[in-house]
Amino acid sequence: MKRTKWIALCCVLACLCSTAGFVTPGTLPECSVTAKAADQASGDYTYQISYEDGARTCVNITGYTGTDPDLVIPDTLDGYEVVAVEDQVFRNHPTLHSVTLPASVSLIGCNAFEACTALEEVTFLGTSCNICVSAFQNCTALAKVTFPSEGVEIGAHAFRGCSALESIALPETDPGHNISIEDCAFLGSGLKSVTIPPVAHFGNEVFAESALESVVFMNWHVSENTFRDCLNLSTATLYGTAADGNDYSAAVIAGNAFGGCSNLTTVNLPDDLEIIYGSVFENCISLKSISIPDGCELKGSSQFFGCVKLESVNIPSACKSIPDNCFTGTAIQSITIPESVSTIGYSAFSQCPYLTDITIPASVKMINSYAFQDCSVLHDVTILNPDCGISAPNITFCSYISDEGTPKFNGTIFCFQNSTYAKFFQKYGYDVKFLDVTPSEEPSEEPTDVPPSEEPTDVPPIDDPQEYSFTPFQDGV
Repeated sequence: MKRTKWIALCCVLACLCSTAGFVTPGTLPECSVTAKAADQASGDYTYQISYEDGARTCVNITGYTGTDPDLVIPDTLDGYEVVAVEDQVFRNHPTLHSVTLPASVSLIGCNAFEACTALEEVTFLGTSCNICVSAFQNCTALAKVTFPSEGVEIGAHAFRGCSALESIALPETDPGHNISIEDCAFLGSGLKSVTIPPVAHFGNEVFAESALESVVFMNWHVSENTFRDCLNLSTATLYGTAADGNDYSAAVIAGNAFGGCSNLTTVNLPDDLEIIYGSVFENCISLKSISIPDGCELKGSSQFFGCVKLESVNIPSACKSIPDNCFTGTAIQSITIPESVSTIGYSAFSQCPYLTDITIPASVKMINSYAFQDCSVLHDVTILNPDCGISAPNITFCSYISDEGTPKFNGTIFCFQNSTYAKFFQKYGYDVKFLDVTPSEEPSEEPTDVPPSEEPTDVPPIDDPQEYSFTPFQDGV
């Protein structure tokens, strides 16, 4: 099928079917697709008839030869209603300064205005429009976009690389239904602040590598890589009140959503957040504290990997396991593991240079390899489950490797005398002290013969996050 027929079909769907849930059908009757093979000329424009029904004929703009810097696209050509701008019509136009699109236009084709480097302003006069893939990509001077008043579908890469675009206002007339934003729509843009109302669909990497400094996000799902490598982003709030007066918030934060946001210091999470997936805050090197709602689960791995200044964080009681590499390289000094946790993941707390003590509750059945490796000032480890499995205990609680290649631990292991791992720790020369109860009795929450902790004197400074480099350990290394 020819490209023109596909465009014509898209116009019919956009005007009649409203498949995305926000395109206004209007009063257009059913039409037959009658795309013509030859362009027709009207002044500086060429067009093709996209559909007609005997009472009404609609056309797509297919070309433009004019030089008007402030272009107002007509709503009719030769008496036919203009409903779409086809692919690449204005691509690389050198002098276009501003564009006004009539209310009749409901479709902007792929790459239609791509790389119009002089274009500064775009105004949509209609109530709704589909902006297709890369429609305004790399319009590097574009500073202002007035979106349709009721709904818009923003295609993948539509405003990618629009480095002068510092703010946008999306329509909020029908939260959750009238907006769709596809993958990479504003990737690498100049946006500094944005409020995202509830949308029908929200793609991946929408704002990645942009200039964002703050964001309010009210959609239920923060997609993968949404804010990845937004190096200026300092504040993120994942809830708010929309135009309809209702409160909306994120329920899920997908993988690497804030990964590499090196200036992020404040994250406001909603109370009803359900899941934080892997690498969400990985290498957020300025993040010092975060409060995770108690009903939230941690899934995947490396949620806070490399957050070298993270001192205060909680493990929600909804967590059944602490993921692999979850807190690797953080600045936590102490943390409470809730009794809901049954597994501590691979390298979960490795390379935490300020962690001084840890109590592992009786609920924990398995501690995986390297969980506490290279925690150089960890001096008190209390294990309350005598039957807890520990993968490679000599490595899992290793403070350093001796010159002879032997794993060493600087602190003391407090455990039950006949636990499955006590003799193993003793075999490797670890300092082991036994709790004053047997496995058949109720374990005490606090050991009675634990010497008072002393403040470590060899804690390294954390002012320079670049001082540390963190790499997940591999089994067998």
